Amino acid sequence: MSSKLLPMRAAIAKYVHDGMTLAVEGFTSGIAFAAAHEIIRQQRRGLTLCRLTPDLVYDQMIAAGCARKLVFSYLGNPGVGSLHAIRRAVEHGVPNALELEEYSHFGMLGRYSAGAARLPFFRCVLIAGRIYPKSTRAFNLLRTRTAAVRLQLCRRSTRT
Repeated sequence: MSSKLLPMRAAIAKYVHDGMTLAVEGFTSGIAFAAAHEIIRQQRRGLTLCRLTPDLVYDQMIAAGCARKLVFSYLGNPGVGSLHAIRRAVEHGVPNALELEEYSHFGMLGRYSAGAARLPFFRCVLIAGRIYPKSTRAFNLLRTRTAAVRLQLCRRSTRT
């Protein structure tokens, strides 16, 4: 059986394309900076970046003009300070305008889970009635026979 391992340059060239949705997750020393930096080097554009808590790696990608949209559940990095490139993109459109889409941590994990399972949605009871449906288009209310239970369907994270 042949190996599926690729050098980072080849993997990004083969699997990351302009306009796609992707998540570069990780925490502290597990953040995939090498992958993000290769995406920047290959000048990918129009990406929708998903991450539970965007931090410096996404700030760098946005500063490099890679992203058009950021999907997240907590925006900030208290350990190193403000994410200046994200702020410039949102407030002033520099280097280009950045659309934001916010979820709870539970909502983001539900979207990832639904996408991984190839399901069209994830049922979210805990976020019903919160502010997110007003600011995020990925929610649909599911009417039930009784008014006692309100369910929301959260669209899966896009598989591209």
